[in-house]
Parts: sequence; C-alpha cells; structure tokens
Amino acid sequence: MHETARPDRFLYEGRNFFGKAFPLLRRLCYNGASMPEGCEKMSKQGDAAYAWFLKGYNCSQSVVAAFAPQLGLTEETALRRSAGFGAGIGRMREVCGAFCGVVTVLSMVYADPADPKDKSRMYALVQQAAEQYRSRNGGGSIICRELLAKAGAAPTGGTAAEDRTADYYKKRPCKELVGDAAEILEKYIAEHPVDERLEKRGTVR
Repeated sequence: MHETARPDRFLYEGRNFFGKAFPLLRRLCYNGASMPEGCEKMSKQGDAAYAWFLKGYNCSQSVVAAFAPQLGLTEETALRRSAGFGAGIGRMREVCGAFCGVVTVLSMVYADPADPKDKSRMYALVQQAAEQYRSRNGGGSIICRELLAKAGAAPTGGTAAEDRTADYYKKRPCKELVGDAAEILEKYIAEHPVDERLEKRGTVR
C-alpha cells in the first residue's frame, strides 16, 4: 500500500526523532513514481503498518495487521488480537506496542505449540529481534516512555487515547517505529522459511 508524498512523514526541522542529522527526503512513498535521490522507500509490510497507524489504529495493531494475510488472519482478527498492547501495553508506557506486535507475529509464525520445551528457542528469537529494534530505532530502547521522551514527546498516562491530530502525528515517532518493526519482521521471515512441521499444523499459512 503506497501513498503519495507526505512531508509530515519525515520533516522534523531537519532532524530525526532522536536529534541526529536526518535527510529531509526519507521514506517517501510514491504511487509508482520514481524515487527522488536520497529517498528511502519502505518495504511492503512497513508501508502497510504505517498506513494502518495513520488510520487511527495503535502501534501494535498496525504491525500485526500488516501481516494478517501471511498469518492467515482476517484484518478484524489481527486488530482484535493486538488491541491491548498499544501505547506500551494498555497505555502504561512499558514495552513499545510496535515491538509487542513484532513478538506477536514471530510467535504466530515460529512457535511450536506441540513442544513445551520450545520456549527457549522463542526467547532467543525475541531477544534477537529486540536488539535489532533497539539498533534500528535510534533510541536504543524497546520501552515506550523512553522512545517518546527521546523524541521530545512527553509520555502521558491514563487510559484515554489521545486524539489523532496533525500535531499528534508531528511530535511522535510512532508511525516511523511501526514501519521499522514491520520491516524487521519482513526481512527476518524472508530469510528464515517456516519449518514444514508448523505449516502442516496450521500455525501459519
């Protein structure tokens, strides 16, 4: 799912969310048009996650919904399963919802429900993904409140979700983070084919 150019997607006074020099033309998506020099295009799932977030869904929902077809889920089911993980799990600003989405997808694709001893392998996989996410997001963290703080967006608590205004999208790194999370997943899944045993058990499609 590709969109026309959106300046709000990358323009933050010429700097990225964590204060480092930031190319002004980054991650633009065009409808089949050629990319201007210096642009970086999101992957298919990265762009889909970004689009879900702009529709108003939370960070975790956006990542999981981007992979609904591969998981054999309807979009509705994907959104339901991931709804409570947004905003650092229930808006508690703990583990980033986008990364919770990563864990959800990895679990659905690679976990072996027939083997109780499979936990260690999955824990190692999740920790590997966490390290990639920390490195990629520039904030060195998987914690929601820390990522928001480093982006200059003061973390807020409570249960009421904030209105999705232009200012909301401008000050938060979340739409970039869901894209990063989805791209990490897409790359890993492409490089690590699913065990045939899991496919036969219907874990994934």
